[in-house]
Amino acid sequence: MTSHVHTDPMLYTTSPVLVDTFQWNERRVPYFIYEEERGQSVHRWIQSLGITPSHLLELQHPLESEVEKTIQAFISDARMGSQLYIEATWDVADQAMNVAIQKGFTEDEIQIKIIGPKKKFLYCMKCFSRQEIDVQAKEVCCPGCGAMSEVGPFFSRVRKGYIGYLFDPSVSPDRR
Repeated sequence: MTSHVHTDPMLYTTSPVLVDTFQWNERRVPYFIYEEERGQSVHRWIQSLGITPSHLLELQHPLESEVEKTIQAFISDARMGSQLYIEATWDVADQAMNVAIQKGFTEDEIQIKIIGPKKKFLYCMKCFSRQEIDVQAKEVCCPGCGAMSEVGPFFSRVRKGYIGYLFDPSVSPDRR
């Protein structure tokens, strides 16, 4: 008997939902979420399309505890064939995506434009901890156990981070 593990889509630095420029899908009902003052490019984009959106949520000084409830209420009437456009900071975009996935959106129905820095997480294969690392980091010293890890290219949805491959720092990189 084969066991299958299902993991929901999530936000990570190379996630397929991340875009530099939104792509309009005229066949879908658009839902726009953006952060006040920071998400002004979504307004310019909407104007360039010449549309008047009926589903537009401006998050004004979002408190982390309120974001989830606000987004749940906003997309509660979304039906199959909707398209979610999110322009927000990493933490708000991550919360919005999680709510959207719980409400039945797929990765194909979500586009996210990050305002500010992205976040990257490493899963340590020695102490099994997960920690935020610099997005450009290639090698990391685990704050939990002190092990040196090379940041792997693959994101694990199960571990919620890029896999850290242990190495001996006394061995030169060309001999690893």
